[in-house]
Amino acid sequence: MTKPSISLFFPVYNDGHAIVGLTEKAVRILRDESSRFEIIIINDGSSDNSGAVADRLAAEHPEVRVIHHQTNLGYGAALRTGFSHATDMEWICFTDGDHQYDIGEMSPFLRLLPRYDVLLGFRVAKTYGPFRRLLSWGLNQLVRLLFNTRFRDVTCGFKMVRTEAMRGMPLLSRNAFAGGEVAVRAAFKGYLIGEIAISMYPRQVGSSSIVSLRSIWITLQDLFAVRADLFRNHPRQL
Repeated sequence: MTKPSISLFFPVYNDGHAIVGLTEKAVRILRDESSRFEIIIINDGSSDNSGAVADRLAAEHPEVRVIHHQTNLGYGAALRTGFSHATDMEWICFTDGDHQYDIGEMSPFLRLLPRYDVLLGFRVAKTYGPFRRLLSWGLNQLVRLLFNTRFRDVTCGFKMVRTEAMRGMPLLSRNAFAGGEVAVRAAFKGYLIGEIAISMYPRQVGSSSIVSLRSIWITLQDLFAVRADLFRNHPRQL
């Protein structure tokens, strides 16, 4: 099988502790597994040393580049920046910058690329507390209801998508549903979607902001805005 070309990007927000390990492991894997690649670090207005660490990695590795947001714009904006700056590679992979996912688990994804247009990770076990697990379960159930899908774990932050599937795809979500929106819109366009079990590891530093009431409210707004746009402007293709 011909090795694919891959754009990998990940947003970081105060994840200076995790960027080096994630980036250097990704460089090693992609040098072996791809025909050519790039790694894009989206520094989403971090107030720690994330920007400086990312810039140093870009200076050390020619395949790495950094996009800086001057202020924190949120997860959805960071994903849109990543997609807009990905170049002419065949595939786009995106993950989270806090290193809760092992980029080494990309290998099973690569073996399935000829069969699918989109590959979604789903977490075998979630390493956060019961309240957030309940939120995640509820969001997945709501996505299945609103969009008539059967995705196991739509908010998992490890996905690969064929670049051509992203062309002309509008992304409206601002928060936790941003990655899931890619999967839903691809399904509506008739692309073939596969799912792969992956591991999740405890967050090393800090805590997630997606469990705040404001974040939950924004996520719900995003869900209904995407649903309205899809059914009004982008009819499902089967």
